[in-house]
Amino acid sequence: LIKFNQLLGYWECDLLKVVDAAITDEVVEFMAGRLQKLSEATQRVLKLAACIGNQFELETLAVVCETSLEEVAEDIWDALQEGLILPISEAYKFFQGGVEEITTERVMVGYRFLHDRVQQAAYSLIPEGEKQATHWQIGQLLLQNTSVENIEDKIFEIVNQLNIGLELIIQKFQRRELAQLNFIAGKKAKIATAYTSAFAYSQIARNLLLENHWEQDYEFALSIYELVAETAYLSGNITTA
Repeated sequence: LIKFNQLLGYWECDLLKVVDAAITDEVVEFMAGRLQKLSEATQRVLKLAACIGNQFELETLAVVCETSLEEVAEDIWDALQEGLILPISEAYKFFQGGVEEITTERVMVGYRFLHDRVQQAAYSLIPEGEKQATHWQIGQLLLQNTSVENIEDKIFEIVNQLNIGLELIIQKFQRRELAQLNFIAGKKAKIATAYTSAFAYSQIARNLLLENHWEQDYEFALSIYELVAETAYLSGNITTA
């Protein structure tokens, strides 16, 4: 926003960016105020939804809220009526009494926040000191509720939550488990040619290895180091590998 112009020899201020930043902060604060007028149950659901992302599925939200689809749909209804979140499809009506037909098929219900600022406002309601623990808990719940066969399909969703809270790890088996998950995420990202992300995941996996990994976990450690080297080359990060 404010920088020194070496050529002209004085400080410059981009007033448009300053105004935009001020407006952004005011909007988030205003939206947070609106959210706080909702019920405690609705606020809790929205805070967890904000941790998931701008878009989220009802099924995922039910998992992280540790409750049923129907209860989450009921808790989120006020936010829907206020226009703070929007349904991605008409499927949400199955849980709001808007559809009379009964179906035995699995109904995927998705929502999105009205705007990024609404998501930011919901996220801001989580105390700063609780954010890491919240993400860690979300990641653990997603992991526990995902079958081994489906881990790879949900890997980014799970790992991105756990990585935010990795500083909370106190058990060695948790480090090994998260290293394995990041390794899987790194390989999947590499296959998708998302090389920068693949490199980031592989680095986290390497950093999570135990001190004596070469003696006790040689094959796994070697696989991680090979992935780090490969993705560093593919992403142009050779000097930082």
